[in-house]
Amino acid sequence: MATNDKGTLGILKGSASDFIEDDCPTMAAALSYYTVFSLPPLLVLLLTLLGALFDPQDVQGTLETQIQSLMGPSGAEQVRTILANADRPGSGSVIATVLGIVALIFGATGVFGQLQAALNKAWNVAPDPDQGGIKSFVLKRVFSLGMVLGLAFVLLVSLVLSAALTAFGDSLAGFLPDGLSEPVL
Repeated sequence: MATNDKGTLGILKGSASDFIEDDCPTMAAALSYYTVFSLPPLLVLLLTLLGALFDPQDVQGTLETQIQSLMGPSGAEQVRTILANADRPGSGSVIATVLGIVALIFGATGVFGQLQAALNKAWNVAPDPDQGGIKSFVLKRVFSLGMVLGLAFVLLVSLVLSAALTAFGDSLAGFLPDGLSEPVL
């Protein structure tokens, strides 16, 4: 049987040292920054796309419910405020819309670029010196945009399935005896 010379305290001390040495708090802050600034336009875009397929009020209600379950009531209130401000008639022009889409693309793709940089630093992976230049930058941004669109699609499917399951549960509740239709959590 192999013995551990470091012990639990040594492993914890080494992990904390590596955490600080790899600058993980700064990397986490950078990821949060990109995420915070790309989330509102992404939510507005998601609401617009789903609102074209389903009742916009139902979509917004489902989105707020999902956000509240993940972030709590204050997070849901912030999302409600963002969506209310974005939905005001006449609040934006074509130029503002285009700039918003550009900001969304830049911020959302920046999340993946920052995630790659953070993981490279944490795992001591040196960037490929042959991967510099504008062409590489654009290709990475296009790939990141594909990732964002893929994640948006997964979120879209999740919201649609959640709404469908809720509607199915509500319609099924009428056929069940009292007490069986209540959630069991």
